[in-house]
Amino acid sequence: MPGKQPKCSFKYCDVGPCIKDLKGATCDYYGYQWWIDPEHKDIFYARGILGQYIIVIPSKKRVIVRLAHKAAKERVHTVPTEVRYLINWGLQN
Repeated sequence: MPGKQPKCSFKYCDVGPCIKDLKGATCDYYGYQWWIDPEHKDIFYARGILGQYIIVIPSKKRVIVRLAHKAAKERVHTVPTEVRYLINWGLQN
């Protein structure tokens, strides 16, 4: 939605879906330049080239950075498998 700004503060950031897909449905995996994990809607991440990621898990006050030179081609509902692994790892105590 043009002109809509994300709600963000130190403790809370809403990067929720803000665009529509080609069929007009709300896009549940991308918003405000961040990718969203549809299984964990409060977690968002940036994708870089060749498997580089920045994953933000606000509930755990964690940021995970992955530097790489090769990305997996497998995805589960738009989420690369290595991102899903890192999210699950980051959600552990």
